[in-house]
Amino acid sequence: MKTLWLYPPAFPKEDPEGWQRRRFAKRARALAEALPAEGKVIFADPSVRSRAERLAASMGTIVRPIQEQNGSFRILSDIPQRMEEDLYEKTGETISFARPGAVLTETTDAQTRVLWQLAAADWIFLQYPAEPVAPFREDDTHSLKDLMEPAIQKTALRMRDNLTRFIAAPEEPEGVHQLRVSIRSFRALLSLVKPLAEAGEYARLQDHFRQLARKCARLRELDVLIEEWMETKETGDEALVVALQKERTEEMEQLLAYMDDPLTKQAFASGVNRFLRMLSDTPWEQLDGVRFIDKRLHAWYRFSLEGLWKMDGFDWPVAHKIRLKSKKYRYIAEHFRAYMTPLQLERHKTAKKRQTVLGLICDSLRNQEAVEELLPDFSSDTKEEAERFIEREKAREETLRAQVGEKEENNKKEETVMKTEPEEKEFTQEPEKEPEIPPQNPPKNIFATRWPMLILIVVGFLLVWYMSR
Repeated sequence: MKTLWLYPPAFPKEDPEGWQRRRFAKRARALAEALPAEGKVIFADPSVRSRAERLAASMGTIVRPIQEQNGSFRILSDIPQRMEEDLYEKTGETISFARPGAVLTETTDAQTRVLWQLAAADWIFLQYPAEPVAPFREDDTHSLKDLMEPAIQKTALRMRDNLTRFIAAPEEPEGVHQLRVSIRSFRALLSLVKPLAEAGEYARLQDHFRQLARKCARLRELDVLIEEWMETKETGDEALVVALQKERTEEMEQLLAYMDDPLTKQAFASGVNRFLRMLSDTPWEQLDGVRFIDKRLHAWYRFSLEGLWKMDGFDWPVAHKIRLKSKKYRYIAEHFRAYMTPLQLERHKTAKKRQTVLGLICDSLRNQEAVEELLPDFSSDTKEEAERFIEREKAREETLRAQVGEKEENNKKEETVMKTEPEEKEFTQEPEKEPEIPPQNPPKNIFATRWPMLILIVVGFLLVWYMSR
């Protein structure tokens, strides 16, 4: 006999985009489809009946009183403490229901064993048998501060170098591209520590660097258009290239004037210093850095799986969110490659491929929009070439859209209930809020614990001086 011990998650409050409720429904369906076709009735205690009914509605089943439980497969939903006690009595294992989740057990010959256990936030993994849910690591040798400080310094210097490179040779397409990449990489570090940051300052910092990156967007867009058309144009098609090159020259001159302004250079350095000051007000030196990164990468990867599962064709808002999460995963995995597990490195490759496909769709859509915006200013010859370019991009877009919804062969759902041996007996995969922050005790000797921070702040001021020369 198999039993699913279930502590249902709370039904989320309504959010503007409805993403939280869609995610709740997807998790419920992922759980339902991993269970046998028969016996999906939830037998619930009155104390959790409201939660159970919300979940049952999304699972496509019903709720009955727990006293009526029957069948060779049953779903039991009770108060956490009682389920923990019953599971310990039956299996001898200590399992915590401190957070919503489910545990599948099997009883044979008077012996009960745990087949799998997953936090509610991780139920989507039931639909991806090839994607294990690895436990978060414990590493008391590297605080988050130890890992973040060198990454911030390295990325800040990379932004400075790429800014210098662009100013020295603005006509090179790779210059503006690398400048944008380094800004995005820095923003990924900001996103990594979002759970620790004060919400207002975090939003202001993200917007600060977002605006700097957006200044580069138009020039990069024109470079992509030129490159795409040069690869596919027919012999004699020169009008569109000439028109785009003219647009690029004008945009390049405007961007160069902006980026070479001492105030802009100072904006880069001041943003870095603000980031460091924001972190100095958090308990980052007390947090397990490896565990913190594990949790954030896991949450981003899970978000992508949830978004892609049963995507009907191409859902642009969802696809855009997945693309951003995949970018963050890739950048953070590259920042901290020395601390990545083989599984995380493999997922880094997957995230990169996913980002590439979604990025190609985004590029194709934007290519069409960008050329259409320029059409009124084009001559008749240029318009004819531009319209052919738009048609080619539409065809490419349709081909790419069809690929996004396809499920990878190695992630095909197994016909039977997923059986995975748990690697730990508690729900360590936290649903949304992460991590648990210990109380921050002020150090007795500030210079004994914060001198690396002081060095980084000095480096920041040196960056301001350098960029203002």
